[in-house]
Amino acid sequence: MNFILNLVVLAILTLTIFPPSFLSGTTSQKICGYFEEGSEIVFTCSSKSRTFGKLGIHVEMNQSFRELGYCDSTGSCHTSDAARYKASLLYDSSTDRKNVTLRIRGVTRNMKKWSCHEDGVSRFECLVITYIAPAKPSCTGPELVEDGAVAQVTCSSDRVYPAAGCETTISPDPRNVRVKTPWSVSHKLTASEQHPGDKKLTCWFKLHLANIYEGRYKFEPQFYVDLPDHEANITKADALPDLNLRATTLENPYDAHDKIAVAPKPKELTRNISVISNPPPNLFSLAVRQYESSTLANLSSKFFSVHYRSEGDGSLKGTIELNVSTSAVTVEERFNHFLLSASNGLVGRNVFLYKLTWIRLDILPTQPTCNAPVFIDQGATVLFTCSADRVYSSGHCSFQPTSDSLRDNLQGSVRTKNEDSKAYPGQKIVTCELYLSVARNKVGVYQFQVEITPSFRIGDQSVVATTPSVNLANAPPQGKKGWSVSINLFLIIGGVALVLGLIVALTFFLLRRKRNAQSLNSKNNASRQKGSLVNAPPQRKKGRIEALTAFVLDSKRNAQNNASRQKWSL
Repeated sequence: MNFILNLVVLAILTLTIFPPSFLSGTTSQKICGYFEEGSEIVFTCSSKSRTFGKLGIHVEMNQSFRELGYCDSTGSCHTSDAARYKASLLYDSSTDRKNVTLRIRGVTRNMKKWSCHEDGVSRFECLVITYIAPAKPSCTGPELVEDGAVAQVTCSSDRVYPAAGCETTISPDPRNVRVKTPWSVSHKLTASEQHPGDKKLTCWFKLHLANIYEGRYKFEPQFYVDLPDHEANITKADALPDLNLRATTLENPYDAHDKIAVAPKPKELTRNISVISNPPPNLFSLAVRQYESSTLANLSSKFFSVHYRSEGDGSLKGTIELNVSTSAVTVEERFNHFLLSASNGLVGRNVFLYKLTWIRLDILPTQPTCNAPVFIDQGATVLFTCSADRVYSSGHCSFQPTSDSLRDNLQGSVRTKNEDSKAYPGQKIVTCELYLSVARNKVGVYQFQVEITPSFRIGDQSVVATTPSVNLANAPPQGKKGWSVSINLFLIIGGVALVLGLIVALTFFLLRRKRNAQSLNSKNNASRQKGSLVNAPPQRKKGRIEALTAFVLDSKRNAQNNASRQKWSL
């Protein structure tokens, strides 16, 4: 009798039923299923023969086969361990065949090779792969490693079998921002100390920070059984803290420009700069120039050093300590502008730039130059002029006569002019002027020592020069000047008198005109009052002839009235 045997494997895992795997009847070894250790599985052997002597299921354990259970065609079934195995004979009406089913409670990893035997003959063999789902991973991080170039999360599971893998998703926050996150994963499988016979899986997830955008990033690690062509349950780790990445920027943007003025020349310049950065800055460059308009020259790292100190406790704040050797500057100039750039490799909204201006107070002003004295104000004053360039930030002038006999009771004044220097940007050219009165000082030869002192200095940094001499006896005659002054004074007085006379005449004219107007108004008012006595209606102003005519008529009328009264009285 030719038998065609089929092995049907069913796995029941925590109320989850996987689809059966149907394997063709062949003597070659195949994988008949993947099962989690301790789960319940069901094997079924079927035969197309209606009658058979013994149909059972064998398993290889410790390099030898053991029969776990069997049935005969009459329906009598037996198992080697009734507590773990249960065999039954079922009739399949669709195939008109009988099937032997063996239920195994708690499959173990040593049950590797299974076979279906018909009357002592092996008809089919296959391999069962048993695994253990990874225990819940324990994770730490994210933390910065490799000098801040990488953010790393480390996860481990103390119990996996026979092998497991790990993966993670790294999502930016907000999630709608699409960024490229280059990351890598590595793992190591070792023997578990807590669970002998099992394995321990450790995974390292690394996010490479170069040229990614600042912001918050979330790691979501998960472990899985690493078996070919098999999707096992995935075990996720607990939620991890977000990775808060910040590009290196100044804590206070107003600190972007700092100045330091020292003398004498120090060996080193030191500055502490407060920044916000995560990871710490690891890329630094320093350049220098003497003038704002000149080109920056990069300095070698041997001329400067940078140290970063974090405030710790998860803070994003830190301090950059910058040390610059003054030997890096070989040009003897007043100003040296250093420009420091720092970065941690992230792409941010702002770029870190810090400017340090070193002001050298040991640079003296140029030697003063003095012009020959000149007589001004038509010989009444002699002017001494001296100037010095490259003065910071302004200058003060003083004059002292070289002759002791002329020091007392000097009559004159000193003026100081501070103007922007064209030859030395950012500095001043100072001009000192001494106005010496000719008439109020002794006749003699005058020569002065001028001293120009910078306002921003440490110690004595004045520059001194001597003016050319001048003899006051050589002053031009001042007589013409006296006549000129007298004439000018006379003209001024005459002009003032003329103006006053015009004002008086105008005032007199206005007063007289006002008086005439008042007199005329008085006469007109008197005329109006007379007309009202005879009940005459108001009349307009009359001329002199009309007024005289009215007066004659009124007189005649009055005479007639008087004659009538006398007549009646008689």
